Amino acid sequence: MTIGPMCPVVQQGTECPDAAYTAELVVEDELGREVARIESGADGSFRVALSPGTYQLVPQPGESGLPWAQPVPFTVVLGEWVRVDVAYDSGIR
Repeated sequence: MTIGPMCPVVQQGTECPDAAYTAELVVEDELGREVARIESGADGSFRVALSPGTYQLVPQPGESGLPWAQPVPFTVVLGEWVRVDVAYDSGIR
């Protein structure tokens, strides 16, 4: 998981990379039922074991509504790990 932008004004020639982000995530099945609730690590990574199927990862927003991220649909196949990238919007403009 990452969060960005991290600079109030991004200027050409000046780097302002997104940063790793720690947040709570809810995993919902295809009927919208919560099947897992996890928190990413300090490096933004997370891992949860799920049965094969179709899911949606729902990033939880901050208390004020920011930062926020769009839900991400994904499918789990038996015996494989799935990479799901979550990009939080910091709200900095």
